Amino acid sequence: MPLSWGVLANAPFIVSIDLAKSFGKGTGFAIGLILLTPIFYLILAFGDATYRGPAATPAGTPAPRSMPPAPRLSDRFRHEGAVRGAAPSAYGSG
Repeated sequence: MPLSWGVLANAPFIVSIDLAKSFGKGTGFAIGLILLTPIFYLILAFGDATYRGPAATPAGTPAPRSMPPAPRLSDRFRHEGAVRGAAPSAYGSG
């Protein structure tokens, strides 16, 4: 068996371990991801797990910042002035 087959055969295990670490879960959860994949994916999707950054991030590196929320359309009109013929804003006067 070529070496590349061995690497490819272990890829799902490595991915499951990294995925568990990315959500702040331990080795036991990674084993669950390997053995009962659909169930543990649902636990990640609908449970209280939050993404904490890539598993490859060194321990001293802070987690990536989330993007700021996009401005609402009404905020844009408030700052740039109302557009002629535009409908009134649903978020207040402006």
